[in-house]
Amino acid sequence: MGSGSSRLRAVFLAAILASGVVPQATFAQGPGPPPAPLNEVEQQRQMLENRLAELKKRQAAAPTEQGAQLIKQVETQLAQLPPKGGEPTPADVVKAQELFKSGPSTPRPGLSSTFSIQGFIREGWPVVMDFEPQPNTRTELTVLLLTPQRVVLFNQPASILLPIPQGSRVVDSDGSRGRQVLRLFQGPLVGPGASGDHPVQIAEYGLVSYQLVDGQIAKDAHGRRIQAPVAVYGFGAGPRAAGSVTINKVQLTPATLTKPGAAAYSYFAEKAFDQANADIWLSCKQVFCSHAHPVGPVIHHLASSGWVSGTWSVPSSARAGSYQLFVRAWLHCNGADVANNYKNCGDEAAWATGYSRLLTLQ
Repeated sequence: MGSGSSRLRAVFLAAILASGVVPQATFAQGPGPPPAPLNEVEQQRQMLENRLAELKKRQAAAPTEQGAQLIKQVETQLAQLPPKGGEPTPADVVKAQELFKSGPSTPRPGLSSTFSIQGFIREGWPVVMDFEPQPNTRTELTVLLLTPQRVVLFNQPASILLPIPQGSRVVDSDGSRGRQVLRLFQGPLVGPGASGDHPVQIAEYGLVSYQLVDGQIAKDAHGRRIQAPVAVYGFGAGPRAAGSVTINKVQLTPATLTKPGAAAYSYFAEKAFDQANADIWLSCKQVFCSHAHPVGPVIHHLASSGWVSGTWSVPSSARAGSYQLFVRAWLHCNGADVANNYKNCGDEAAWATGYSRLLTLQ
């Protein structure tokens, strides 16, 4: 949870949102125009594959140094094309394995102006969130589709996850309703590999609040939108996560604790999940300063609905500050070979998270 690449994508998300240049979200709405027709890519792929086959045939009959160089050039061009037909690449396979092993990931939970979390996404899935914006703020939900892109690094074919914005939607206009639970349905997704029978893909969800002045989003001297804190208590995607918020009543008590001491934690799971775990996080604003304290079973099977509770023994060496219980629960695609088949997991890739209020450790 919290890799360097995750933090970089969080910075990328914050930059997009601060600019205000984000298309409208496709939550139960039609998609915007794709960046390039897929048939053009496939035509280019077919041309390069035919060219490569011809070059290899000539090279086999009469090997030359120039022929070997031409083959390498064409192979490099092929490697830079998007994955064929949405096929998994090393980049998204590794990320999918991470999500199935450790659950949805977030760079830094807590009270922040930018909440982000990575997990699976599928067209038509319900997306549910329990959040509390401040008065006189506007809150938006943004989705980035983490799409595999083939590149060449140090003259070697490689793959990366390229964030493709899927749009944003205002989920609270002015903060006057306070804490609320909102359920949306994910509309059509745009990007390579998004076509077909609603394949499972990987996304980064962002929830961001902005300050309002006279009903308009306030901007700083550089024209950037001014963000405001938003508290998130639950977030999930997929049928198993929907209803209200599947992981709820997340508590870490007392509100203030002097170290050394003991804090009680608990949460309620409305539905069973293949895997679940809970961490207590030190919440802070600096990058790389958050620290997780695993509690209870590190990763365990949540066989049925009900309460999960325990105690966190706080040593005198623990850092003073604000702490939060972060709970994750997820399905494991019926035990399928996720390395090559995660796109076909359907609703068995759903996930849910829950967050407590902050505990102040003195």
